[in-house]
Amino acid sequence: MKTCLLFAFIFTLGQFTSNAQLLFMEDFDNYDQGPISAQNSNWSDLSTLKANVLYNGGSYTACGSDDVNQAYLNFVSAGAGNILTNRSMTTVGTQILIEVKISAADGFFIVFTGNDNNFYTYSNSSYSNSDVYLQFSMNFFYNQMQVYENGQFTGSFVIPDFITNLNGVTLANEVGDFRLGCISLWDTTDNDADGYLASDDCNDNNADINPGATEIVYNGIDDDCNPATIDNDIDQDGFLLVNDCNDNDALVNPSQIEIPYNGKDDDCNVNTLDDDLDLDGYALALDCNDANPAINPAAVEIPYNGIDDDCSSDTKDDDLDGDGFLKANDCNDIDATINPSQTEIPYNGKDDDCNVNTLEDDLDSDGFTLALDCNDANPAINPAAMEILDNEIDENCDGILGTTSTKNENVIHFNIYPNPASDMIYIHTDTEIHSVVILTELNHKVLESNEVSFNISYLKPGLYICKILTKFGKVSYCKFVKI
Repeated sequence: MKTCLLFAFIFTLGQFTSNAQLLFMEDFDNYDQGPISAQNSNWSDLSTLKANVLYNGGSYTACGSDDVNQAYLNFVSAGAGNILTNRSMTTVGTQILIEVKISAADGFFIVFTGNDNNFYTYSNSSYSNSDVYLQFSMNFFYNQMQVYENGQFTGSFVIPDFITNLNGVTLANEVGDFRLGCISLWDTTDNDADGYLASDDCNDNNADINPGATEIVYNGIDDDCNPATIDNDIDQDGFLLVNDCNDNDALVNPSQIEIPYNGKDDDCNVNTLDDDLDLDGYALALDCNDANPAINPAAVEIPYNGIDDDCSSDTKDDDLDGDGFLKANDCNDIDATINPSQTEIPYNGKDDDCNVNTLEDDLDSDGFTLALDCNDANPAINPAAMEILDNEIDENCDGILGTTSTKNENVIHFNIYPNPASDMIYIHTDTEIHSVVILTELNHKVLESNEVSFNISYLKPGLYICKILTKFGKVSYCKFVKI
């Protein structure tokens, strides 16, 4: 397993420089003469000797394209002992890259210190006035270091287990002289191998979490290492998803007031009604009055209350007979033939035109209805009228024509019953009858018979006249009412 992981740790030169964080860089540009420690407090001159800063010209650029001074720190021992320059630092990353650019070297060595112990020394005395570019790639998690000279891999070194970080780099000229061009330290730590340095990665132990990841909402993790990318409370209404029933709508949360009928649970409270406010089981789309539980499609229509109780325009609340007149103007709202537009039909027992001033019976206004009045077209003929003798008119509607004593002998004495009648009428007399003729008030014959009983059920209601003839030529008249 460790071999496989080590293989993944070997980088190319391009990866070193493009995927790293610069921790420090030193090129000694523009230094005055004097102890190195006086020139830069980050460096200490362990030999207390002075180093001369010389402008020697040449084409070597110390650290970067913006470093145009081409100044070199010229270490000259001059028989006075070795010159040591030491850089102390504290690294927290598990992957460190050290770059050293030496100009005109003919001998030097580099010592790496970790956990206050020297754990690796690089020594080179084979160059003569040549520029040297060195890279030391360290991984303290896998205890490995790769060494590159002028971009070429030269070998690996196992870092002891007890060394967990780098805290010192020492350059010395003990084996020769050199001019220091540049030394820099980079943090290349990417523990989860997701392509992002630990310095840029908010969780370098999880390859799914890095600045290039897509934020997964509501997982409680800053997936893209950007606190500005919202993981919860997406609508920024101040309520997390656990309390917000719609985290994509800032107008829906527990602080809102429920707006009825908008199809939203505005206040995130299912007990606050959005529809069917009267709790009759019908939503507003079906309920014509959602503020009254007695009004809904299941209710029974109560006529004449001015309310559409069952929410159906087809169920009538007024004008039940559909004759175009409301009950306020219609004296019978269940019979379409009775309303103010109708013509009054006499003697049918109905106020056809809903006008009490239009006579339906007692048309002659003599105080007697047709059932009692043998002539309802003549106010002088009624049961209370005075009989006029010998005029062939039954003024008092008793069925007997009044005559003088000289004519009484021609009178046929009879009795007609029942009167009024609906089905049958009977004539009782002691005289032998030749025939009976039934006439309307307008003297139209409707029936003739020699019988003394008649079926009148087919006749229209009204007043009828019966003319009775005997075998001896006597004539008498009577009246009856068909109901």
